[in-house]
Amino acid sequence: AADGEWASYGNSPYGTRYSPLAQITPANVAGLEQAWVYHAGQPGPDRHSAHQLEVTPLMVDGLLYGCDAHTAVFALDPVTGKQVWRHNTPIDAAIGGRGVCRGVSYYRAPGPVDECPTRILVGTVDNRLIALDAKTGKSCLGFGDKGSVDLSEGEGLSKFAPGLINPTSPPTIVRGVAVIGAYVVDNQAVDVPPGVIRGYDAVTGQLKWAFDPGRPDEHGAPAPGQAYVPSTPNSWPVFSGDEALGLVYLPMGNGSPDFYGVKRTPETDRFSSAVVALDVETGAVRWVFQAIHHDLWDYDLAAQPVLTDFPVAGGTVPALIEATKTGQIFVLDRRTGQPLTKVEEKPVPASIIAGERASPTQPFSTGMPDFAGPRLTEADMWGISPFDQLYCRIQFRRAHYEGMYTPLRLGPTIRSPGELGGIDWGSVSLDEKHQLLIVNSNLMADYDEFISRQQADKEHVFADLDPRKKGAPPPPYRSAAM
Repeated sequence: AADGEWASYGNSPYGTRYSPLAQITPANVAGLEQAWVYHAGQPGPDRHSAHQLEVTPLMVDGLLYGCDAHTAVFALDPVTGKQVWRHNTPIDAAIGGRGVCRGVSYYRAPGPVDECPTRILVGTVDNRLIALDAKTGKSCLGFGDKGSVDLSEGEGLSKFAPGLINPTSPPTIVRGVAVIGAYVVDNQAVDVPPGVIRGYDAVTGQLKWAFDPGRPDEHGAPAPGQAYVPSTPNSWPVFSGDEALGLVYLPMGNGSPDFYGVKRTPETDRFSSAVVALDVETGAVRWVFQAIHHDLWDYDLAAQPVLTDFPVAGGTVPALIEATKTGQIFVLDRRTGQPLTKVEEKPVPASIIAGERASPTQPFSTGMPDFAGPRLTEADMWGISPFDQLYCRIQFRRAHYEGMYTPLRLGPTIRSPGELGGIDWGSVSLDEKHQLLIVNSNLMADYDEFISRQQADKEHVFADLDPRKKGAPPPPYRSAAM
């Protein structure tokens, strides 16, 4: 990247997260001083938001671009921190989803356009994709409907409670197609909005295709009055793209609920917790690699795939590196999805939940380092005081635990790694020059508990959404980090 630019969320569409800049060194880092502070904004009025600042800014053409949790977009002078422009995106607080904006996307039109030759694209907290002039922050009126595309079209949101779906990660732009997914709320109901991923023309905002995991062979918008298939796996993290191959790579999650798979369909299971490669021109599925079979642990693939040339006998192969919440790192041929390092199917504990179709085996990437951490013991339990530690040890002894992939059951169980991983949406970084993969991983277990419907009613669990109106609900659960 020229002059220290950081033009994509992961520095490039390959997601390597590596900067070649060398001015800051171990010898002078202690002398760094704060140069400026910018206050991105205050929490907004919507009741659904987590109000989190999770943005990774872009640095392009001499400006620093970012967004706040309510999709206000800003451009700053990177030297002084002075605000060059700010677009306070109007949002509908009544339907606003999770207040998170991980970043924006920068796009330079390949040919002459009437407006916004360089533009910022971002998904909003109330389910829209907007385009702004990169130099002024004004809406690109030729994009969609006066600068905005309605992402709720075809999602059948009138049948769902508000705030269950919205994009939280920036679109990935490959061959002029802006590909965007969405966060869908976890574990609040069996029937939730669809996990559809769509590709839009980055200049006009026109829908080019849709990938509906429930109907993967249909690539257009639903017919009037129809909707995409609900409760399918979604993809909420950042995608990666390969311009030469014309592929976009999706790290997929689960259809809700995460811990109860009795109502899932074969289509849902096919794409759940898998890397899916789509043709960016058509939305057609090129290949699928599943990292967790019939995921019952909230092990969404959260990390942006990293693309690189992987050394093999006789040369290199175009590769994809996918880090997972299970602590496994899979290395795949990004043309075909075939593993380039050894992957073994190993037996895992069986589920005793009635009707559950748990997989008897799971893939383990034995050809790469494992970041899952050791099997927990009572001696690992921790407390801020001896009494806390004693209580934690008692809870550990009371809970069911069979190591990794322990399935939930009625009563307490322990899940390790927990839902934070392993490796979460921070992904990994790759120094290609030195062939170094830099991994930041978590070692934190979760203490879960399935409870009966009767106990949930007694505790008024999920009273806001009342999932009983949607048909038979799954057993509710409780979860806490250990």
